[in-house]
Amino acid sequence: MKSNSKEKLRKIHPPVKSIRDLLSFKVARLSALNQRLGGALIKEVFDLSLNDWRILGLVASNKKLAFKKLQSILYMDKGQLSRSVKLLVKREYIRTELTKEDARAVDLIVTSTGKKLNDKILHFSKNRNDIAVDCLTKQECESFLLTLKKVTDHSEKILDKM
Repeated sequence: MKSNSKEKLRKIHPPVKSIRDLLSFKVARLSALNQRLGGALIKEVFDLSLNDWRILGLVASNKKLAFKKLQSILYMDKGQLSRSVKLLVKREYIRTELTKEDARAVDLIVTSTGKKLNDKILHFSKNRNDIAVDCLTKQECESFLLTLKKVTDHSEKILDKM
């Protein structure tokens, strides 16, 4: 990292006295809290893990999604993703087909059963989302989401350069 970049970071990020002050720690902790709260409820109500729901939700929102593209969106281990996809196929929430461009690659397609389940979980999750941000004003929530997107996009650009 260049010297100028380090100086810029020190001026932007508040002082770091412990791991608890790091942005990455705060985001990871928020994610872990979300997974603990949401994951248990999704499992209890819909009998899916949070990862299964994320996969189903992404496939449903795209109608058709390449396995490799899904893996790149989720930054998920290929083996773990394969296990979840197999479960969703077995339960008939999604189906797979070979891509037209490359017979070695697989596209994932939501089924009508999967679409119905996705709609139910999405409605459920919207309500849970409202509870999670209830401590914020509408403006604070919009600002937080915009900032989160900006930092995420920046991190993806850094990763792409590696």
